[in-house]
Amino acid sequence: MDVITIESGLWQELINRIKKIERYVEESTKTVAYEDDELWVDNSQAIRLLCVSGRTLQQYRSDGKLAYKRFGKMVWYRLSDIEAFADITMRPLSQRNLIAIRRECIEKNRDIMLHMED
Repeated sequence: MDVITIESGLWQELINRIKKIERYVEESTKTVAYEDDELWVDNSQAIRLLCVSGRTLQQYRSDGKLAYKRFGKMVWYRLSDIEAFADITMRPLSQRNLIAIRRECIEKNRDIMLHMED
């Protein structure tokens, strides 16, 4: 059996780095549950969900039929608003697209939250 000695300061630094890696792994693998009203979709995702053209989506915004927020140059929609709009207009949402986009939104939200903690 080999015995390795190390200065206490270096040992503590090593322990701190290991803990930091452990926290990162825990945060990265943690399942985050978001309510739909917290999930935001961009223009391309809204187009995919509603199966409309970009011009039609713009017309919905202009007419005040679909709520949206502008952050910088990007236009964002709450996923819950899109679902409510689809219910009102009787435009069925593709469940496959909805599941995929919900997953994309959760990943984006998790990435944003992780970067905000740094």
